[in-house]
Amino acid sequence: MGEELVSLELIDANPWQPRTYVDPVKVAELAESIREHGLLQAPAGRRLPDGRVQLAFGHRRLAAYRLLQAVAPDTRYSQMPVDIVAWTDRQMAEHAAIETSQHEDFTAIDMASGMQRLIDAFGLTQIEAGKLFGLQTQGAVSNKLSLLKLPVEMQELIQAGTLPERLARALRSLAQVDAKAAVKIAATIAGADSDVRDGVFVCALDDYVRRRGESLNGPPWKSLDWPPEPIASGNAYVPEIPKCSGCPFNVRVSLANDRLRGCIRKQCFGLKVHVWAQAEAERVGKKMGIAVIGSDEKASSVFGGDYKKMDEARRALATKHESLRIVPHVGNRYGGSWTLVEVFGSDFVVLGSVDVAALRKAVASTPKPKQARREVSKDELERRKRNAERNARAKQVRGLIGSAVPLLAPLVPPVLHDLLFNQLVYEIGHSMGEAKKKWSAASAQERGELIMAAALKSYVGLSSHGAPTVEKASKQIGDLAREARVRLPRGWDVLDTDAGTDTRSNRKGAKKKR
Repeated sequence: MGEELVSLELIDANPWQPRTYVDPVKVAELAESIREHGLLQAPAGRRLPDGRVQLAFGHRRLAAYRLLQAVAPDTRYSQMPVDIVAWTDRQMAEHAAIETSQHEDFTAIDMASGMQRLIDAFGLTQIEAGKLFGLQTQGAVSNKLSLLKLPVEMQELIQAGTLPERLARALRSLAQVDAKAAVKIAATIAGADSDVRDGVFVCALDDYVRRRGESLNGPPWKSLDWPPEPIASGNAYVPEIPKCSGCPFNVRVSLANDRLRGCIRKQCFGLKVHVWAQAEAERVGKKMGIAVIGSDEKASSVFGGDYKKMDEARRALATKHESLRIVPHVGNRYGGSWTLVEVFGSDFVVLGSVDVAALRKAVASTPKPKQARREVSKDELERRKRNAERNARAKQVRGLIGSAVPLLAPLVPPVLHDLLFNQLVYEIGHSMGEAKKKWSAASAQERGELIMAAALKSYVGLSSHGAPTVEKASKQIGDLAREARVRLPRGWDVLDTDAGTDTRSNRKGAKKKR
């Protein structure tokens, strides 16, 4: 055993070589280096019983020799030095894995294929196979192997380097149930510039879920683990309704947050909403001591969420009349009725009666129940206090702006009024319609004042969500006037002291004025 010159015709590749692609540019560069400087290190291999030599690694060097022989036939390159070693099949496979995993052009698909072959051929565990490729955790190995379950078209895009591995993994759940759609989205990602591929992924998945399914970001059932056991639906296409977690039709629509997902089995989602509403009706009925409507019963509506009838609904519930029925309600797949929640503790039930006339008599003879006083939490009190302070500041700042507007409005040329209106429309009115109504009714001078008032609101940071202090707003407006060479008269920022809206500087001005 040792180094031997072996004819290129007798050299074979390692059958466990996981790398399927060799960059021709790098092969050409290596060939030129060999031609100028010679082979620096002979590759290792083993001799087979039939006399042929099987490389353990060094396939790029073999490709370079064959290129030299093809481009410039020379007896020097008809043979290549090979270090002959007596290796077993497993040693050959392990050496191939270790050596090739260090190359830059070694793809995730190459790695996954190489690990799977080691597992199948030698009975290695996933973690044992992974360590040969530099992977140290079970999760990392599983992620790589899962790529082999993707459609062939997607694997080819990963192999070509146009579909990033992490995006391919994010498409796995969709590929399980709609391979055609997953391949189409993968092709779109592969065709996009590398710096926008993440955005393309999110947009494509979001569009697919909106067209084909329902969002699972806050479904009616509070936990994606509901129901604990599948529920028989009686539907031929969806015989059982499972929990959403672990369901193959539950696909992710975000790269940053795995919890943002969508259900692409729309029929199952719809059936589940009805099952949830029935479960809620039974829960509410048990809690309130009122029967759930039977399958053979018909009930007239007593309360369906109208806030004007909330007191009437509470009076009816207080009677505990035998005609009352809790009725499942799926008017909105995602709920959202605060009135229903306020009355029942659930937005998936309404109140009905199988005998409205008898119920009315019972309600008329029952004293009106006292409205329970809702206890206000400390956090709620703090929130109310902050809102009150913000509203007070906003009122003061609006007063300052109102004082400054007539003085600063001439700064805006009438020719710019319409242009600036389009930019400041939502500062002029709470809606487009309100703003346009104000604008159409205003004179040229009034339009200038509307524009300046809107500009000052934006300039000092006055909005529905926040308000600056009066001192800060006064200083900003004053500084703006000085830069525009507009002289504001003394006392322009004096506000109504009776309303408690004066500032420290304003009170001084007010005294001088008096």
